[in-house]
This record gives sequence, C-alpha cells and structure tokens, in this order.
Amino acid sequence: MASLTSTIDTTQAMVTYLYNHASWDSTVHIHATEIPANFTLRKAVLILPDGGETDYSLPRVNEGFSFWAYGTTMVEAKAVNDLIYDCMIKSPETSVTIDSGTVYINNIRRSLGPVPLREPDTDWPRWMTTYFAYFSDYAAT
Repeated sequence: MASLTSTIDTTQAMVTYLYNHASWDSTVHIHATEIPANFTLRKAVLILPDGGETDYSLPRVNEGFSFWAYGTTMVEAKAVNDLIYDCMIKSPETSVTIDSGTVYINNIRRSLGPVPLREPDTDWPRWMTTYFAYFSDYAAT
C-alpha cells in the first residue's frame, strides 16, 4: 500500500483545489497560512491548517483547515463563505497536481461553522468555517 510522503504539502493541495473547483471571480484572493502585510480589505479567503492525523506513514491523512472568508461587508464575506461551501461540499472527489506530485482529496466534510466574526485589530468582517478532508497519494477505490 502506498504511503503519503512528508514532501506533500496538503495546504498547497487545498489552495489548488479551491482554485480548480470554486466559481471564483477574479476579485477573490486566496491566501495560505497568513494574510499578506499589504492586504487591503476585499473579497478574500485565508486557509489555515488545523492539523489532524499527521503520521505520514499512513496511506492517507485526515487534516482540518479553517477557512476565513473576508469581504468589505458581512454580507459580502458570507457570499465568499458560500462559494467555499459550494466548492468543498458539492465538488466530487478529485486529484490536484502540486509541486510535489499528485494529491487525491476526498471525503470533505464541514466540522464547524459558518461563524460570523470580526478581526480583532481591524474590525474587518469575516466568516469562519472548518472542514476536514482526506489526502492521499493514490486514488481511493
């Protein structure tokens, strides 16, 4: 049985998955792990890895990610969050190609949210939702 190598970046796989499967318009920006220092408030998604099964000798890993959906208003941020939901829940099992190879993503499920929040320092509106997904370097049968 194949094993997931430690060289596969599941965060990069999730970013690629969103770009490939969501109905984004060109005004939605996707960021991984942190918002850039020069960020100005607009429609955006921040993907934060939340951990999970991290034993890379397993044939697949189950990892969680928090998705922070931003917008200039709470309604706009919720619309971005809804796009994430459509992508995560309604898209089929799939594979994505990243720098380190092909990663298969399946069994995506929401575990928390959506929760309306505001950034503590800036008061920017955002919605937070957490999803878990299985990642493997082979196609599940």
